[in-house]
Amino acid sequence: MNGLDVIARIVLRDPAVQATLAGAGVVLVVAGWLVGRRRGWPGWRCATSALAGAGTALVLATTLARSGGPLELGRGCLLSPGLSLASPEARLNVLLFVPLALFATLASGRWWAVVLACVALSAGIEAVQSVAGTGVCQSSDVLRNGLGALAGAMLGETSRTVVAGAVRLRRSAPRG
Repeated sequence: MNGLDVIARIVLRDPAVQATLAGAGVVLVVAGWLVGRRRGWPGWRCATSALAGAGTALVLATTLARSGGPLELGRGCLLSPGLSLASPEARLNVLLFVPLALFATLASGRWWAVVLACVALSAGIEAVQSVAGTGVCQSSDVLRNGLGALAGAMLGETSRTVVAGAVRLRRSAPRG
């Protein structure tokens, strides 16, 4: 078992994380589906929009809902540039945004907008952690979250491109 497993289990065993994940998950999955329906998207895009909602709930629950020690309001942020992935926490920060960005890219088809939105979400989370004392605000977390968002968005864009190419080939094939 590596350190990443341990951290994931510790965080996901936290009752506050579980409750937030369940509540936010239901709300954001339904909201994702409804956004897709309102835009007239086909069912597969509505489903990926709903899964992006689930990814968002996972991000919010694991970063803002952890219970722990006493709150220390207004602690500030650590300016720690760099993308070292030496610690399990650093790797978890990269992986955290992959599902959200993957499914949001599949739903929207705009990988660049998804990456920008994920970076903005990450920066907002870090700001809330700084003010509310719900975690350690670190500039390097935004970089790692952005890297994960880029990886997820690229997976989504690659999937869209491959599927679109296969559909074009199938439609252009002679029937007979």
